[in-house]
Amino acid sequence: MNITQKTNIFIGTSLTTLALVSSSVFAAQAFSDIGGRADTEAIEYLKQRYIVNGFKDGTYKPEQPITRAEFTKILLNTAQISINKCSKKEVNNISTIFSDVNSSDWFAEYVCTAQKSGLVKGYNDNTFRPNVAINVAESAKIITLSQGEKLIDITSAEKEAGENAQWFEKYIIALQNENAINSDLIGDENSSLNRGAMADIIWHVSTGKEVTETNEPLEISSCAVLEKQINKSKQRNSGGMYFRNNIPMDSVSVMESDNFSPPSKALFKSKSITTESLGGTEPADDFSTTNIQEIGVDEADIIKNDGSHIFIARNGEIRIVKAYPQNEMTEDAVISINNMHIKELFLSGDTLVATGYKKALPYTNKELKMKKIASPYYNSISTEVRVFDISDRKNPIETRSVSLEGHIVSSRKIGDILYLITNQDLYNYSTKDQLPAFSDNGAISQIAKCDQISYFPNFTSQNLTTIAAINVKNTEEKITFKSILGAGNNIYSSLHNLFIVQSDSKQEFITNQQGSNTVAYWDWKNISRISKFSLNKTSVDFVAQTEVDGSVLNKYSMSEFEDNFRIATHVNSQWRNRTTDPSYNIVTILDKNLKKSGEIRNIAEGENIKSVRFMGNRGFVVTFKSIDPLFVIDMNPTNPKIVGELKIPGWSDYLHPIDENYLIGFGKEVNAESANNERLTWDMLMGMKISIFDVSDLKNPKEIHKTVIGDKGTDSEILRNPKALFFDAERKLIGFPVQITKIIPNNQEFCKPIEPQVCECKTLDDGNTVCPSCPAITATDCIDMPEETKRVFSGAQLYSFDIHSGFKLEGAVSHFPDYIKIYWDYAYTIKRLVRIGENMYSISNDMIKGLDMHLKKDTSKEVLFTKAGTCSEIEDVSSCMNRQECEPLFVQYPCDEGAICIQQAIFDSCAKIQ
Repeated sequence: MNITQKTNIFIGTSLTTLALVSSSVFAAQAFSDIGGRADTEAIEYLKQRYIVNGFKDGTYKPEQPITRAEFTKILLNTAQISINKCSKKEVNNISTIFSDVNSSDWFAEYVCTAQKSGLVKGYNDNTFRPNVAINVAESAKIITLSQGEKLIDITSAEKEAGENAQWFEKYIIALQNENAINSDLIGDENSSLNRGAMADIIWHVSTGKEVTETNEPLEISSCAVLEKQINKSKQRNSGGMYFRNNIPMDSVSVMESDNFSPPSKALFKSKSITTESLGGTEPADDFSTTNIQEIGVDEADIIKNDGSHIFIARNGEIRIVKAYPQNEMTEDAVISINNMHIKELFLSGDTLVATGYKKALPYTNKELKMKKIASPYYNSISTEVRVFDISDRKNPIETRSVSLEGHIVSSRKIGDILYLITNQDLYNYSTKDQLPAFSDNGAISQIAKCDQISYFPNFTSQNLTTIAAINVKNTEEKITFKSILGAGNNIYSSLHNLFIVQSDSKQEFITNQQGSNTVAYWDWKNISRISKFSLNKTSVDFVAQTEVDGSVLNKYSMSEFEDNFRIATHVNSQWRNRTTDPSYNIVTILDKNLKKSGEIRNIAEGENIKSVRFMGNRGFVVTFKSIDPLFVIDMNPTNPKIVGELKIPGWSDYLHPIDENYLIGFGKEVNAESANNERLTWDMLMGMKISIFDVSDLKNPKEIHKTVIGDKGTDSEILRNPKALFFDAERKLIGFPVQITKIIPNNQEFCKPIEPQVCECKTLDDGNTVCPSCPAITATDCIDMPEETKRVFSGAQLYSFDIHSGFKLEGAVSHFPDYIKIYWDYAYTIKRLVRIGENMYSISNDMIKGLDMHLKKDTSKEVLFTKAGTCSEIEDVSSCMNRQECEPLFVQYPCDEGAICIQQAIFDSCAKIQ
C-alpha cells in the first residue's frame, strides 16, 4: 500500500496552531543533529518529556532506524489505553513467550508488559526480534492499538480498507484519518521507521495536532467524530498527552428537551393604549444615529433614535419615549420581558429588535443527583432576540421570539437580516443532546446536528461558535445557522463578509545556532485565528480560515477594502526577555481567500497598540509606551509600508475620521516627563485629550489642535466604546459622556508638636545619681498637605470643531441634582447624547432631558424613569422636583426579619430639604 495514495485527506507541512504545555520558557542544549528538519519540533517535544534521551555524544540520529525493542519502550510511555504491567515473576518467564527475549535484557519488562497489554504478539516462530528495525506497517499497528478506539477509529478504517485489505492497511488508514502521518518523512509500509519519523507520528498522536495544510473547513461526519475532535482539541490546548489515568470518562447528558422552555410573552405597559401612533405629529427628517464602523452594517446599541421617538434599553426593559416635538416629550410605552435581560437594540423603520440574555434557574440538588451533573450552571445562559412591530409606538406588538442556547459574542444587521454570533461550551460533550437548541416562536429544535458542524484542523477551543441569520421583517422565513468548532471573541463585518477572530496562544519551538551547537527552547506567543464567512441574506457560507501572529485590540483593528482584509495585531513579550525580545506590532493584509499578500512587522517595538483606523488604501495606527506615535501606512496589498510618523505626548484610544484628510483622536494626555521614562506612572497622567490630526500629507502627519479636559482620572465611555460618540459632520459638533476630575492643590501646612526629649537619671559606679537638666521643647514639626484628586463633574459635553480654529466647548449637561456632589450614582451617569432636528437630548439610566443645541434646558422638559409598577411611569420632573428645593423621598421596602433591606428613591413625592 502506498502511503500517499489515500485521496480524502490533507497531507503536507503541519500548521503550528496549537499551544503545548510548559510552565515556563526554558533554554536547553538541543540535539546537535536535528536542526532544520521537519521533525525537529516533534523530537524536542519527546525529549522535554523525557520520552527520548538521545546518545552520549549529544546526537539523536534521526535517520537511524529504530528497533522493535526501543519502539516498544517509547510506546508504553505514551499509550492511552490501560496498561497491564508485568510482575517480576512474569518478566522472569518472558522466554516462554518469546524465545529471543531473556529476563536479563534491558527491554524484557517493556516487551512483557506490551504483550500482556495486547500491543504486541511477536512472530509465528515465537520470537519477538527485539533488535530488528521496525517497519511502518508494524509501527502503525502498535501506535493505533496503544491509543485505543476512543482516540483512533479503527472500526471505520477497517470498513474503508475493505474485505480484501492486507492486515496492516486499516491501521495506516486510521492514522491517516487522524492526520497523524507526514508522508514526507516515511516511505511505504515495508520501509524501516527511522527515529525522526517515529517521533513525528507519536507527537501528532499525543498532542492531537494534525498534519494538514488547508484553510478550507472540514465536516464532522458523526457524533463520535465530534467527541473525538473535542478531545483532540483538549490535547492541543493542554499541551499534549492525556496520560492513562486522565482519560475522560463517559458522562450523562445534561440537556433534555423539557429543560428548554419556550420564551415568555412580553408584558407591555403604556401610559394609554390608543389607536393613534404619533399623535398626529410627523417625525423630524434630520436626526442622529448610532456611531457605526461600516456604512450599511448596523450595530446594536442601548439607544436608538428615529426622529420622533427615542428607544432606550434600560435595566432589562425598553423605554419608548416620544421626544419630538420636545415640549411634548413623554413616555409612550415600556416593554418588559419576563426573565429576559435586554441589553441592546436595533431599529429599522417600524421594526424594533431587542437582544439580550436569559439565565436559567440552577438545578436543584435532587436534579443534580438524578442527572449526574457536575455543575448546576451548565447551559444556564441563552441568547434572546425579540422582534416588535412598532407602527403604533404606544402599542408595540411582538412578532418574533427567538432563544438560542449559548453566550452572545456580537451581532450585526444588514438590511432585514440580523446576524447573531454565539458561543456554546462543549468542553464536557459526550452526547448529541448536549448540542445547543433554539426556540423560534415556541418551536424547539437543535441548532445543529453533529454532521452539520464544521471545523478547521488544530482548533483549540472547545466551543461551538454559531452564526444565526434571522429575518426580522419576514418572520415566517426560517432561521439559518452555520456552526463551527472553536471560539471567537472579536468580529468585524462588511456588507458581504463576516470575520470572526479567536484570540489564542501557542507554544513555538525556537532554535538558534550558537557556534557548532544548537540552542533550542519553547516559547509562548499570542495569535489571532481568523475565520471568514460570506453573507447573502440568510445564506452564510464558510470561505476560509487562517491565523496571524499577535492579538487584535478591537473591531477597529480590522477592515475589508477591495476584497482585502487588513488586521493590526500586537505580539506581547509576556514570557520573553523584554530587552532582547521586546513586544511589537504587525499590520497584515490578506487576500479574499485569507492568503497573506503583505505585511509590516516590528512596528514600535516595546509599545502597545492603542487605536487603529483603516480608511480606504490608508491605515492609521497609534501605539504608546511613553509617547504617542501615530503611524500613517500605505496599505498597498502586496507592499504595505509606513510612510509617515508623528510623535507627541499622550495617546488616542479612538480615531474618528472627519474626512479623508483629517481625524479626531480621543485619548489621554501625559506630561512631558513621560518621554524620558521607561514606563508610564500614575503621576505622569494628565486629563482626557481630544486632538485633530492633519493627514493630508501622508509623510508628515500633524496634530494641529488639541484640548485637554480635566486632570488625571478624567474618563469617558468613548475611550472604550465609540458608540458613545455623538458626531455631526454637517454642524461640526462632537459630544460624549465625561467624568471630569481635577487636582485640588492644598497650600496649608499640617503641624504637630515634637515630642519632648525624655531625660533619665543615671546611677554612677560610686553610687551617686546624676540627673541632667532637660529643657522643654515646644517646637513643631510641619509638613505640606498632599493635593486632593476630586471629581468635579459627571455628565456630557458638546464641542464644535474646526480644522482652522480647533475645539470650542458649546455646552455641558449633568443629570446629578445640585445637592449631590460626589458623582457616584450610576443612575445619573449620562450614557448618550442624541439629536432630533435642532434639539438635543441627554440620556442616563433614570432620566432623559430635552436640551437646545448648546445643551441648555430649552423647554425645561424631562422624563424620569421609575420602576414599572412602583409609581407613575411618566414624570415631568419640573412639576414635582425642583432641584434646588426638593430631593427624592427614600422609602424602605418591607423585608423579612434578619434580611438586608434596601432603600429605593421614588419621585412621586418630594421632601423639602431642611
